[in-house]
Amino acid sequence: MTRHDRHPLGDLEARWSVPGGLRRGGAGERAAFLGWLAGAEPKQAMRLAWALGLSRDVAELDGVWDPQGAHAGRLAELLPADMSGVPDAVWAAFRDDRARGRCAFRAMGAADPGALLVHFTWNPDGLFRDGFLGTPDPDLLESTFRFRKEGPGYNFAFLADGFDAANHGLDDFYGDDAVLLRAPALVAYNHASADVEAVFWGPDADPAGFVHLTREEAGEPWRVLDADGGTLFEADTVPECSAWVRANEEALGHRMRGPRGYALRASDEHLAPDEDGPAPGP
Repeated sequence: MTRHDRHPLGDLEARWSVPGGLRRGGAGERAAFLGWLAGAEPKQAMRLAWALGLSRDVAELDGVWDPQGAHAGRLAELLPADMSGVPDAVWAAFRDDRARGRCAFRAMGAADPGALLVHFTWNPDGLFRDGFLGTPDPDLLESTFRFRKEGPGYNFAFLADGFDAANHGLDDFYGDDAVLLRAPALVAYNHASADVEAVFWGPDADPAGFVHLTREEAGEPWRVLDADGGTLFEADTVPECSAWVRANEEALGHRMRGPRGYALRASDEHLAPDEDGPAPGP
């Protein structure tokens, strides 16, 4: 990401960048990496298996949580000798765990222009009405317990086509609704949660461009809703919904976006207008 002195993401990238970047050590570190992987946060093996094309079914990838599981040998076989197949997030965890990294986040560069982000929420109505609130203080981003959405500021999402969107789409920790959005974002690896997150500046995300995803409960399919609450598409995972939106937004964008014509769901009535559940973060 090019440093923009007047944009908050530039300061955040400088804060979370590590000298030397993510240079690979080549074949000489392969054995050390595989040894580290066996004892690392299980999500690392899942992320690597996803990146190497072992499976796009996150539930199936539960098998790689156990280093003795059926997929463990396949990971070693598929891993290129030059380590080029290791995702930046996994490599950052490997390097920083060994070096005892200095901060909770590792900057990994800007999200691709036009990339779809996904933010899970318990309060979609509030987001469509008011947009994203957040914190302007980078210190507060590094603590879930201190993070407060009080006004214009930073907020969190995931890359909608990525492993983390699929993985968190299986549970309901962040909510049974989600919005797809576009905004400039800094992609960063969160050492505390082992997630790759997309940090954006709330005012950059225009509610007029949001697309609403919902489901009945965890384990049920995700549905892409039109502006009147009707179902345009459904799939088991958020990345599948994201891919469908990108393929169809030119023809159906006018139906996906716009003011919401349906009422606030009863399950959200206990939330304040600017509250949308816990935020990703350590």
